[in-house]
Amino acid sequence: MKIYWCLIIIVIFFSAKVQAQEPPTYPEAPEVWSKPVPIGVIWDNFAGAGWPSVTAEGKTLYFGGVLVTQRSDTGWSMPKWLPQQITDKNKLPERPVISPDGKRLFFTQWTNAGWQMFYADWDSTQQGWGPVTSPGPPVTNPHYGWGTDWGCRENAGAFLDDTTLIYMICGETFITRWHPGTARWDTAVSWPYIFPNSSWDGLRYIGDYGISVTPDRKKVYLSVGRNDTTRDGKYYANSDLAVTYRNPQDTSMDGKLGKTYTLNLSLLSDSLYFAGIDSTRFEAFPAITADGKTLFFEANYQGDYTIYVSHLLIDENGNPVSDPVEKPPSTLPTEIKLDPAYPNPFNPTTTITYTLPVKSRIRLSLYDILGRRVQTLAEGVQAPGEHHLRVTGAGLASGVYLLFLQTPQGNLTRKITLIK
Repeated sequence: MKIYWCLIIIVIFFSAKVQAQEPPTYPEAPEVWSKPVPIGVIWDNFAGAGWPSVTAEGKTLYFGGVLVTQRSDTGWSMPKWLPQQITDKNKLPERPVISPDGKRLFFTQWTNAGWQMFYADWDSTQQGWGPVTSPGPPVTNPHYGWGTDWGCRENAGAFLDDTTLIYMICGETFITRWHPGTARWDTAVSWPYIFPNSSWDGLRYIGDYGISVTPDRKKVYLSVGRNDTTRDGKYYANSDLAVTYRNPQDTSMDGKLGKTYTLNLSLLSDSLYFAGIDSTRFEAFPAITADGKTLFFEANYQGDYTIYVSHLLIDENGNPVSDPVEKPPSTLPTEIKLDPAYPNPFNPTTTITYTLPVKSRIRLSLYDILGRRVQTLAEGVQAPGEHHLRVTGAGLASGVYLLFLQTPQGNLTRKITLIK
């Protein structure tokens, strides 16, 4: 009997050890996003803000309960509260979801029946938001009846188009559509679902905090849970931003759902967190622009929840993506630049960004601390502008390395550290 209990203890010990060291739930996505930065005007004035939702062009952002800010050539405007009927503090409005054209706003609001969704339409004549309206039982009471549950208020989602709404209640995704001719909503149904005689292709996603879909319905961004060991050695739940790639032409269930990957944003956050820089690692409520190049989301990297923005650098096919943010001519590059790698230290990958003022023949190499070239990362004639390159530590030992950029305009170096 004593031997039996000893074996049980040994099994539990090794199981716990393996569990604590298990890798992320999902592999790293092939697409690469830039280092996320907080939207300063929100961070400076509304610490604790979250739940971003953005219009199609990415220039009008709704968040919190409920505020709006707009981006111009000079940056984001000071956020302002929406009219009283939408921001009544006694009704606790929150989790705004704006349509791509910016003319219909959904949000969650407290009622005597619990948390329910409401919406308001933009009145072009009055240049303001119209009355707050309930979408009715087809939307607020989906087939599980969770729309009026006292504890379920995860009504965060996005519009596929100006009349098609997806949203989450208690972690399950639903879809509904507005018919302007009859002024009625379809009965909300859980994804996946295929509507008869319709081009809709249903999905089914179970997530934690929010969901966003590109207009072509090929990519779905959401927040997924992951358990891991934190710096204090304890086992905690974590939330990562993830992406699922879909093939609308594939009618099989697996093809529709595709494969889920963790975004490099989460892996970068992991690296910085364990290096003692980021204080926490919660990421949720993604909101993607119509062109798929800009991602807004809520995170608490610096210890308080706020809204971050990141730009797509490399797409899922490995192709560089042009900068989606318009820059005035005065900010165009006038000299070569080699930015700090992000993340650094890194494992397993990091992203290198360098800028060329003119068309140039370049060589970007990686050297060890003994001065030996171990890899040629990029070589040849390249166009002016900003370039992004993903570097992997595969085949390299842990340690310090030097990036060496050679151009006709001069040479630059940066130190990076690989930790395995």
